[in-house]
Amino acid sequence: MTENKIILDSSFVSGIIGIRESLNDDFYKYVPLVFRSKLIAPKLIDYEVGNMILNHCRYKKVDSEVYFSNFERLRLTINLIGLDDLRFVYEVAEKYRLSFYDAAYVAILNQEKADLFLTFDGDFKKVEDERVKVIG
Repeated sequence: MTENKIILDSSFVSGIIGIRESLNDDFYKYVPLVFRSKLIAPKLIDYEVGNMILNHCRYKKVDSEVYFSNFERLRLTINLIGLDDLRFVYEVAEKYRLSFYDAAYVAILNQEKADLFLTFDGDFKKVEDERVKVIG
């Protein structure tokens, strides 16, 4: 049996590291699979998650240490990918009316021939690909 390749975005990571407060059954259904799979994300995920931690801690007035510790442990298991074909990212962004950085996730899904892309971001419902799973 081959290992699943899963793309994670920052919205899904926020659930794993404890920032996202409302999680549903779909999230919990996928978590065991996530930890048994090869995880992939674009290099920009570090900055997206860092920004989520910053905003969460500013708003909630809580310490960031637990979130950074959780992300650093998870981050050790994620293979960060750059994209070679930025024109393809642009085409994906135009086709599905996504931001350029959101389109990068879809481009990586195709570039890496991944099995699944997990996100809470409803914008990805526009993507016509059964491997894209919008949680919630």
